Amino acid sequence: MSMKNFRSSSTMIGQIPEGLEFEKAKDYVGEYEKGVFVVLGYLKTHSKKFNNDNYSLFCLLNNEHKLLNVPGWYGKKLEEDFLKEGGDPEKYFDNAYIKTISPLETDKGESIAIEIYED
Repeated sequence: MSMKNFRSSSTMIGQIPEGLEFEKAKDYVGEYEKGVFVVLGYLKTHSKKFNNDNYSLFCLLNNEHKLLNVPGWYGKKLEEDFLKEGGDPEKYFDNAYIKTISPLETDKGESIAIEIYED
């Protein structure tokens, strides 16, 4: 199935395999070599129950697709950057690899920080 964001433009490279489960990004805290944890895009969904947007990264780790739930602040920033760059997933996510996922303390509690390799 192909996933789209609310602007009806693709936010990812490829398709999400059917039955892929959402996972918590905080379960993947660690450091990764360049090329190991590939970012293929993001998925934005809206919760009517809580009236907020939720974001997930669509990734490939050890030849397995992953949908990692990320904090809302991170998803909003990612979406802003993506749209500012023109909304072309092949261009935006080209050579996008996760370097680290680490715990982050905020004034609202515990969160995570995701660092991407920069060329």
